[in-house]
Amino acid sequence: MGSLRKHHDPWLTLEHYHSKYSAAEGEPTNNLRAYTRYANPELDALLDTMETMVPSPNDPAYMDLVSQALAIYLRDLPDITLAEELQVIPFNTTYWTGWPSAADPYSHGFPVGRLRPRDSSAAACAVEPAPIDPIGDQGRTQRVSGLLLRSRLRGRRRALRVR
Repeated sequence: MGSLRKHHDPWLTLEHYHSKYSAAEGEPTNNLRAYTRYANPELDALLDTMETMVPSPNDPAYMDLVSQALAIYLRDLPDITLAEELQVIPFNTTYWTGWPSAADPYSHGFPVGRLRPRDSSAAACAVEPAPIDPIGDQGRTQRVSGLLLRSRLRGRRRALRVR
């Protein structure tokens, strides 16, 4: 499914095919999401409903919408992936627990918010707050299970310094 398929939520993948990003044939396309010029009101309605819901594989209503949207995608096949990027995300369980697993596949790219120190002793792992932005912290600071994380409102960047 195209090039932006690294997301664990089906809506984030399928939303790129919403007709609000499409441009008419012959019109310039100024949005990377509209590279197929695909438009389908039936898919748009499903995606609009999915956007208002909390994505969960345990929610039958949400999964029904995912199945319907995927069926439309497979029927219309607005693009064909010719290559797939292999994304390797190494991790080490020596000092931290809470990594995504088969039992808890909450994410594949940004697990920092759910990691926990394996050993709370200072010798095993010392965690410090991220430095405050010298030009006025435009992010927000939050405490997550003893770790101080700073989330930027833009880009959802998380900063954490471990020594």
